[in-house]
Parts: sequence; C-alpha cells; structure tokens
Amino acid sequence: MFRYKPADYPGGEKRMAMEGDKAYADAVVAAARLPRPKRDLALLDLSIEKWRSIHDILLCHPTMLLDEGGHKTCALCHAFWAGCEENQCPVAVHVGHGGCDSTPYDDYGSAYLHGCPTIARQAALAEVTFLHEVKQGLEDRIVQRRRRMLRTAAGAVLSLVISALAFTRGSVEGPVVLEVTGLFFLIGGLILAALTLALWNTDRQLRGD
Repeated sequence: MFRYKPADYPGGEKRMAMEGDKAYADAVVAAARLPRPKRDLALLDLSIEKWRSIHDILLCHPTMLLDEGGHKTCALCHAFWAGCEENQCPVAVHVGHGGCDSTPYDDYGSAYLHGCPTIARQAALAEVTFLHEVKQGLEDRIVQRRRRMLRTAAGAVLSLVISALAFTRGSVEGPVVLEVTGLFFLIGGLILAALTLALWNTDRQLRGD
C-alpha cells in the first residue's frame, strides 16, 4: 500500500519519502464511509499498517532516513483532520487533545529532522504500540456502552415484572398499597424502557446496523 521515493532535503542529504499508492487511497475512502465505530477501527488498522511498514523498512535499512508523509499518508487525518473533526479522532480522544502532540509521532519527527535513524525506528515501533492501545481503548468503550445498555434493559424488565405482579395481587386482594407500589414500579419500568430504547438506538447507529 505504500511506496518510497528519493526525497529532497535542505541539508543535501539523500533521504526517502513515503507515499500511499492507489490501493491505500481506495482503502482509506472505503474505511471513511463506514459507520462509527467501524470507521474508526478500520482507520486505526490502516494507520497501524502504515507505521508497521515504516518500522519494517527502517529495520531492513538501518541507516535510512524516511519522511513518513505526515497527514498525506495518515488514514485518520484523511477522515478527521481534512473534515475539521480532529477532536473526534480516536487518537485525540485517547490523549485528550487534538493532534498527535505527546505521542510517539512527535519522537519520530524529531528523529527524522535530526538525522537519527535508530531513534526513528524505535519511535515507529512505539507508534505501532501506541495505536494498538488507542484501538483497545476504543473497543473497551464500545463494550462498556453495550454493557450499560444491557443493565438498563434488565432493570426495565424487572421493574415491569414487579409492577405486573403488584397489580395482579392488588386486583385480587384489594390492598391500595400494592396498587400504589405497582404503579410506582410501572412508571419506573416505563422510564427504564425508554432509556433502553434510546441506548439501543444509539448503539445500533454506532454499529451501523
């Protein structure tokens, strides 16, 4: 998905520059069209592939200095930065601010500018690890959201069952207390059911169903 070509550098050094090929561009476009969070996970996979490719090429060529292409070869930037949604980028959500400051990306850029291929290779590997952490964090948030939805649904069902039992006993035995209790649980159950429906709809949209 990536190719490398000679790059001009102000200091006159011979360096290489990375650029995405047509297969990469097509993959980015296809991933960006997916609904969230499928879109974010797919874009993260492409970003991980980019940095793994960088690490591998530097591993094979220990003295090479490689311009990684910046936002031009970043799938996440194509989807979020170009669309002025940088604060929604999974990396931005993970670090708490827009951009890639304070991530291994900064270390790679510094190593490239100062001509340190060994540090650049280490930073590329650190970026791969970092992006895996971002992806794991996103997957964990998806799981937590669905667990909350299930707990709310279970509470709604339980409340409705209790209210039905209370009304049944009240109609047979006649105590007003049971009818009031049943009404209380019924209202609570309806509220929980409404919340469950809202959470389910949100989760369905996130999964793209």
